[in-house]
Amino acid sequence: MDALVEELRRYVKQEKLSVKQVASKLDITFKTVQPWFTDGKSHAVPSRANLRKIEEFLHPETHPKLGTVDTQSATSSALSKEIQMENAAQSREVVLGRGKTIRDSVHMDVGLSSLEVKIIDTPAFQRLRHIKQLGTANLVFPGATHTRFDHSLGTVAAAQTMIDAVNNNPDNKTKIESPVKDLIRLCALLHDVTHMPFGHTLEDEGFLFNRHDDAAKDRGAPWRGTRWELFLGEGTEIGAILGDDRRMRVLQYLTTKGDEVNKLDYPFVVDMVGNTVCADLIDYLARDTYYAGLRESFDPRFMRNLTIASYTPPNGAENHGKAYHNRLALSLLKEGIVRRGHQAEICVCS
Repeated sequence: MDALVEELRRYVKQEKLSVKQVASKLDITFKTVQPWFTDGKSHAVPSRANLRKIEEFLHPETHPKLGTVDTQSATSSALSKEIQMENAAQSREVVLGRGKTIRDSVHMDVGLSSLEVKIIDTPAFQRLRHIKQLGTANLVFPGATHTRFDHSLGTVAAAQTMIDAVNNNPDNKTKIESPVKDLIRLCALLHDVTHMPFGHTLEDEGFLFNRHDDAAKDRGAPWRGTRWELFLGEGTEIGAILGDDRRMRVLQYLTTKGDEVNKLDYPFVVDMVGNTVCADLIDYLARDTYYAGLRESFDPRFMRNLTIASYTPPNGAENHGKAYHNRLALSLLKEGIVRRGHQAEICVCS
């Protein structure tokens, strides 16, 4: 392994290539390749899949491309499958890699991926530690000193609970898999990153500022010119951590409102993060009442009936509601009869 890396280093030096150029030619991220060229006696050891790429790059005449491995050979086939699996794991490592577990007073242990931890560690996100969730409510309820930071982590936990509930619902036909699962968690984590101190008082009651989650009228890029662009726009620290593709997708789902939600690939992502019964509401109801010393007003068991649903009204049936596709819904029917108990719980909750 060391010999192959040294050969690569000599080749790069001879051809006067930059590390970025090498990363591009190998189709490996710059962050992965850079440690191979650090000064010193020891270097980071490439994975088996990356060693295969280096070999193909340095000796193309003796190493066929992954796609041309002889599938008749059991050994070659097994190696090809193993490399493909490792490449797939590497491509998702930034989202699903090991992160941290944070102990939360409401949801207990909240597991976070390595990507989510990197976002949390940015100054833009850490500022939420200094923004109280309930403004000056602690003057009346002294315990209500929890912050937007706490709430953001709790929303991730609530979102994961909802994801698990949907996937475990035997009546649900649409499973939530990665990367959509990761998108939901990222949107939940960042849904309040644009908040300012005393935001609801200054925005919703005093009308001194636009709402923190306001979107622009530009349907192609509804985040332009808003606080979203300030925190998640191109050139921001969080934006760089997310990467352009993931950043644009998170912005798209956090800023799309109203009927435009139905045009998204996965409308239920918006529903889960910030619609009528959502992770945001589930966390702040539990968190606000807990820290204010009030009794919780809903039982989370209703989430067992969460599902992903689509509906097309019959032709000519104008009074049967609007059509929708892949929206988060609650299954309130049992053998064709509405479950009144569950319906009552939702009325209280929402």
